[in-house]
Amino acid sequence: MIEAYISHLRELLGDIIHDTMNQIRKKQTRTWDELQAESYEVKESIDLEDEDEEAPYNPKNLPLGWDGK
Repeated sequence: MIEAYISHLRELLGDIIHDTMNQIRKKQTRTWDELQAESYEVKESIDLEDEDEEAPYNPKNLPLGWDGK
């Protein structure tokens, strides 16, 4: 019973596990410069997301409605 369940899970997740292992191997072969460039790109994308979420202009500190206005 348990062996059948594990075999079924292996069939379902086999491709995902294989792709993940390949991705890890690929990451391990990157140079320091490539890793730094990737982390810089991720940081830029996070910064761009933060800019979109700025608080609206509210000089009198009045409570905002459901729509943020």
